[in-house]
Amino acid sequence: MDTSAPRCLIPARGGSKGVHRKNLQEVGGIPLVARSIRAALASGVMETITVSTDDSDIADLSRREGAEVLMRPSELASDEASSESVLLHYLHEAGLDHGYVILVQPTTPFLLGSDLRALAGLRSRFDTALTVSPSHLFLWRETSDGSLHGVNHDSAQRLRRQDLGYSEFAENGGAYLISIGDFLARKHRFFGRIGCVVMPNERSIEIDTEADLNLARALFDGGIENN
Repeated sequence: MDTSAPRCLIPARGGSKGVHRKNLQEVGGIPLVARSIRAALASGVMETITVSTDDSDIADLSRREGAEVLMRPSELASDEASSESVLLHYLHEAGLDHGYVILVQPTTPFLLGSDLRALAGLRSRFDTALTVSPSHLFLWRETSDGSLHGVNHDSAQRLRRQDLGYSEFAENGGAYLISIGDFLARKHRFFGRIGCVVMPNERSIEIDTEADLNLARALFDGGIENN
C-alpha cells in the first residue's frame, strides 16, 4: 500500500440545515472550521490541507489559519450534495489519482491532531479507516407489524456488556482515511479492509443541531480539552 503522506480535505460549505452558518459557529471561541484546520496542522503528517467551500468568509478564515482553499460550484453546496461528490471534485481539481486522503469534518469539534496522526498511521494496513467511539447500546428495529426486533443482540439472552465477547463502535463523523485510487474506482468511502481510530465518547460529539452545539460549548467550558 502507498504510505506517502496523506492529503487532507475539509469540506465546509456556508449553508447548513440544522445550525445557521454551522461551520463558522464557535466552540471555545474558535470557529469549527478553524478547529479542524488546527487539528490537521497539529497532526504533523499532512502533505497538504485544503478546505472545500462555497463561502467567502470560510475561505478567508481558512487561508488565515494556514489552509489552501478550493472554491466549489454551487451544485456541490446544497443540502443534497454528498461528501463523496465534494471529494471527487477536489481530486479532479488537484489531479490526484493515487495515495491517501483524509477527509476531516468540522462538525466533530474535539478531534485532535493525535487522532488524525493515528488515522494516517493505518494506511499501511487498511484501504479505508474512520474515527469511532465505543458503543454499548442495545439496538432495536421496528418490524412491519409494529413489534421490535433486537438488532445487535439476542433479545432472549441479555448478556452483560463485559460478557458479549465482541466490541461495537459508533461512527462519530470526525475523519475518514481513504485510498484515492480505490475511491475513484468505487465512488464511495468504505471498501476493502476497514480500520478505525477509537476516540473517547466525550470527544466524539457531532454537531448537527443547536442542542449539540450548546452541549459542545458546555463540554469545553467544563475543561474537556484539558482532560
